[in-house]
Amino acid sequence: MAVPDWISYVGLAGGIIGTATGCMAYWRTGQLKALDLRLELSRQDIEVRHLVLGLNDLLAQARRSREAVAAATGRVGSGWLQGWMTQLQADENEVFGLLGALPPENASYRTAPHSDLESALSARHATRVKADSLRNKYVASLAEDDRLRSEIRAAHVPPDNR
Repeated sequence: MAVPDWISYVGLAGGIIGTATGCMAYWRTGQLKALDLRLELSRQDIEVRHLVLGLNDLLAQARRSREAVAAATGRVGSGWLQGWMTQLQADENEVFGLLGALPPENASYRTAPHSDLESALSARHATRVKADSLRNKYVASLAEDDRLRSEIRAAHVPPDNR
Protein backbone atom coordinates (compact mmCIF):
# COMPACT_ATOMS: atom_id res chain seq x y z
CA MET A 1 0.00 0.00 0.00
CA ALA A 2 1.39 3.36 -0.98
CA VAL A 3 1.79 6.16 1.54
CA PRO A 4 0.00 9.34 0.48
CA ASP A 5 2.25 12.33 -0.24
CA TRP A 6 0.60 14.52 2.39
CA ILE A 7 1.76 12.23 5.23
CA SER A 8 5.40 13.07 4.51
CA TYR A 9 4.52 16.76 4.57
CA VAL A 10 2.79 16.34 7.94
CA GLY A 11 5.89 14.59 9.29
CA LEU A 12 8.09 17.37 7.95
CA ALA A 13 5.88 20.05 9.53
CA GLY A 14 5.88 18.17 12.84
CA GLY A 15 9.67 17.95 12.78
CA ILE A 16 10.06 21.64 12.05
CA ILE A 17 7.58 22.59 14.78
CA GLY A 18 9.33 20.25 17.24
CA THR A 19 12.74 21.72 16.42
CA ALA A 20 11.45 25.29 16.79
CA THR A 21 9.73 24.43 20.09
CA GLY A 22 12.90 22.77 21.40
CA CYS A 23 15.03 25.78 20.46
CA MET A 24 12.58 28.16 22.11
CA ALA A 25 12.52 26.03 25.28
CA TYR A 26 16.32 25.95 25.38
CA TRP A 27 16.48 29.74 24.99
CA ARG A 28 13.78 30.27 27.64
CA THR A 29 15.57 27.93 30.07
CA GLY A 30 18.72 30.02 29.67
CA GLN A 31 16.73 33.15 30.45
CA LEU A 32 15.23 31.56 33.57
CA LYS A 33 18.63 30.38 34.80
CA ALA A 34 20.04 33.88 34.32
CA LEU A 35 17.06 35.28 36.24
CA ASP A 36 17.68 32.80 39.06
CA LEU A 37 21.34 33.81 39.19
CA ARG A 38 20.46 37.52 39.24
CA LEU A 39 17.93 37.02 42.03
CA GLU A 40 20.34 34.94 44.08
CA LEU A 41 23.11 37.47 43.59
CA SER A 42 20.85 40.35 44.63
CA ARG A 43 19.77 38.42 47.73
CA GLN A 44 23.39 37.62 48.59
CA ASP A 45 24.33 41.28 48.12
CA ILE A 46 21.72 42.35 50.67
CA GLU A 47 22.67 39.67 53.21
CA VAL A 48 26.43 40.20 52.89
CA ARG A 49 26.06 44.00 53.05
CA HIS A 50 24.03 43.67 56.28
CA LEU A 51 26.55 41.25 57.76
CA VAL A 52 29.61 43.34 56.87
CA LEU A 53 28.07 46.63 58.03
CA GLY A 54 27.19 44.98 61.35
CA LEU A 55 30.81 43.98 61.88
CA ASN A 56 31.89 47.55 62.61
CA ASP A 57 29.50 47.77 65.56
CA LEU A 58 30.41 44.29 66.77
CA LEU A 59 34.14 45.06 66.72
CA ALA A 60 33.59 48.35 68.56
CA GLN A 61 31.51 46.54 71.18
CA ALA A 62 34.20 43.85 71.54
CA ARG A 63 36.87 46.55 71.97
CA ARG A 64 34.90 48.27 74.76
CA SER A 65 34.19 44.95 76.44
CA ARG A 66 37.81 43.77 76.34
CA GLU A 67 39.08 47.11 77.63
CA ALA A 68 36.59 46.97 80.51
CA VAL A 69 37.63 43.42 81.42
CA ALA A 70 41.29 44.39 81.20
CA ALA A 71 40.67 47.33 83.52
CA ALA A 72 38.77 45.14 85.97
CA THR A 73 41.52 42.52 86.04
CA GLY A 74 44.41 45.00 86.12
CA ARG A 75 45.76 44.05 82.69
CA VAL A 76 45.39 47.42 80.96
CA GLY A 77 49.00 47.65 79.76
CA SER A 78 49.57 43.91 79.46
CA GLY A 79 50.76 41.98 76.46
CA TRP A 80 47.48 40.05 76.59
CA LEU A 81 45.52 43.19 75.81
CA GLN A 82 48.09 44.60 73.39
CA GLY A 83 48.14 41.39 71.35
CA TRP A 84 44.36 41.32 71.24
CA MET A 85 44.24 45.00 70.17
CA THR A 86 46.77 44.34 67.40
CA GLN A 87 44.60 41.51 66.09
CA LEU A 88 41.52 43.72 66.39
CA GLN A 89 43.20 46.41 64.31
CA ALA A 90 44.06 43.85 61.62
CA ASP A 91 40.47 42.63 61.63
CA GLU A 92 39.15 46.20 61.39
CA ASN A 93 41.35 46.66 58.31
CA GLU A 94 39.94 43.44 56.88
CA VAL A 95 36.39 44.70 57.48
CA PHE A 96 37.34 47.91 55.68
CA GLY A 97 38.54 45.79 52.77
CA LEU A 98 35.31 43.78 52.80
CA LEU A 99 33.31 47.01 52.70
CA GLY A 100 35.32 48.12 49.68
CA ALA A 101 34.65 44.80 47.94
CA LEU A 102 30.89 45.20 48.17
CA PRO A 103 29.09 46.33 45.03
CA PRO A 104 27.04 49.53 45.04
CA GLU A 105 23.80 49.25 46.99
CA ASN A 106 21.65 49.62 43.88
CA ALA A 107 23.73 47.32 41.63
CA SER A 108 21.84 45.95 38.66
CA TYR A 109 22.77 42.66 37.04
CA ARG A 110 20.17 42.83 34.28
CA THR A 111 22.63 42.72 31.37
CA ALA A 112 25.39 40.64 32.98
CA PRO A 113 26.24 37.37 31.23
CA HIS A 114 26.05 34.03 33.04
CA SER A 115 29.80 33.82 33.59
CA ASP A 116 29.90 37.24 35.30
CA LEU A 117 26.94 36.31 37.50
CA GLU A 118 28.60 33.06 38.53
CA SER A 119 31.91 34.71 39.39
CA ALA A 120 30.10 37.49 41.30
CA LEU A 121 28.21 34.85 43.30
CA SER A 122 31.49 33.11 44.11
CA ALA A 123 33.05 36.39 45.21
CA ARG A 124 30.02 37.18 47.37
CA HIS A 125 30.27 33.74 48.98
CA ALA A 126 33.95 34.30 49.76
CA THR A 127 33.12 37.68 51.32
CA ARG A 128 30.37 36.06 53.39
CA VAL A 129 32.71 33.33 54.65
CA LYS A 130 35.29 35.93 55.77
CA ALA A 131 32.61 38.09 57.41
CA ASP A 132 31.04 35.08 59.18
CA SER A 133 34.46 34.07 60.45
CA LEU A 134 35.10 37.54 61.89
CA ARG A 135 31.62 37.70 63.37
CA ASN A 136 32.02 34.29 65.07
CA LYS A 137 35.44 35.30 66.39
CA TYR A 138 34.17 38.44 68.10
CA VAL A 139 30.96 36.85 69.36
CA ALA A 140 33.21 34.27 71.03
CA SER A 141 35.39 37.10 72.37
CA LEU A 142 32.33 38.77 73.91
CA ALA A 143 31.28 35.43 75.45
CA GLU A 144 34.78 35.04 76.92
CA ASP A 145 34.55 38.55 78.38
CA ASP A 146 31.19 37.70 79.92
CA ARG A 147 32.72 34.57 81.48
CA LEU A 148 35.59 36.65 82.90
CA ARG A 149 33.08 39.17 84.28
CA SER A 150 31.22 36.35 86.03
CA GLU A 151 34.48 35.14 87.58
CA ILE A 152 35.29 38.68 88.76
CA ARG A 153 31.85 39.05 90.33
CA ALA A 154 32.14 35.65 92.01
CA ALA A 155 35.56 36.56 93.42
CA HIS A 156 34.22 39.80 94.90
CA VAL A 157 31.11 38.44 96.59
CA PRO A 158 31.50 38.63 100.40
CA PRO A 159 32.01 35.21 102.08
CA ASP A 160 28.69 35.36 103.98
CA ASN A 161 26.73 35.82 100.69
CA ARG A 162 28.21 32.79 98.91
